[in-house]
Amino acid sequence: MSLLIKSLIVGYGILIIAIMLNFLAMKFETKTWNEFLTKDAKLHGFNAFNSLSFLDTIFLFFLYPLMLGAIAYTLFKIISK
Repeated sequence: MSLLIKSLIVGYGILIIAIMLNFLAMKFETKTWNEFLTKDAKLHGFNAFNSLSFLDTIFLFFLYPLMLGAIAYTLFKIISK
């Protein structure tokens, strides 16, 4: 399988998981990157970060990247076999 096909599969996997994570964020009423960058960015600088709750911060800076990285790693391992 070519690298292009592998990259497309991993990319689509990341996209699907990102959509699912955004849906879960809406269910748990935490902010998504879209909300943070569009609404809170108007607060300028560190004021935007002050608008985040503890749960928002954990989700945006730890859980979201960890889950996307984990799915990319897992898919790449599965495809490479």
